[in-house]
Amino acid sequence: MTVPAALLTTFLNEQMGLDTIELKEDTLLFSSGTLDSFSLVELLTFVESEGGFKIKPTNVRIENLNSVRQIVNFAKTQTGSAKKAA
Repeated sequence: MTVPAALLTTFLNEQMGLDTIELKEDTLLFSSGTLDSFSLVELLTFVESEGGFKIKPTNVRIENLNSVRQIVNFAKTQTGSAKKAA
């Protein structure tokens, strides 16, 4: 499974309270202070649930999770790895 950008954006709006009008696929979420470390756990849980994979602690890095585009691309690489391992 993948994590569609539209679904992720809806989650960020409804669960994190982000304004989707202002939110673009390249909007920096963590490095800009839009989301904080408390939001990270909820975001990781959502991505794992929707993507159907577990995120390794070594993959919890800013370059994987700092924007909608990065999260979607990261999820694609993880779901591809999960299929190969199965």
